[in-house]
Formats: sequence, C-alpha cells, structure tokens
Amino acid sequence: MHPRVKTALRRAWRERQTVQFGVTPAHAVLVGPVDTATGSFLELLDGTRGLPLLREEARAMGLPDGRADALVERLAA
Repeated sequence: MHPRVKTALRRAWRERQTVQFGVTPAHAVLVGPVDTATGSFLELLDGTRGLPLLREEARAMGLPDGRADALVERLAA
C-alpha cells in the first residue's frame, strides 16, 4: 500500500495546529494537533512510498512509533 492524499484535495490550516483536508463539511477531515514534524510527514503522503518506508521517515522526523499508521488511518476514514 502506498498511501496518497489526492492532489486535488484542498488543504487548509484552520488554526495554527489543525489542518483540514477537503472543503465540504460532510467530507472534510480534520487532523490536529499538527506540529512541524507531522506537517512535514503529511507532505510525504504522495503515493511514492509504501507504509514501511513512511514509518521509517516518520521515525527519522522524530515522530513517535505508531504516528504514521494513525495518520494514514485517520485520513483513510
């Protein structure tokens, strides 16, 4: 599996630590709180990396174990 956030899906920062994926309230997904490392990780969800590599990247960015999986699951919901 190579997780990918659709490039046409709009991203908007609602607050300094919350990012919204999608525009319509019925389909929008909020992710937060988002720190700098998490924001950088979200940019990696472009379909070019499998989940094992994303986990390694997350670890290298200083994200706790399980955060990559939690973010991917949250965005897939």
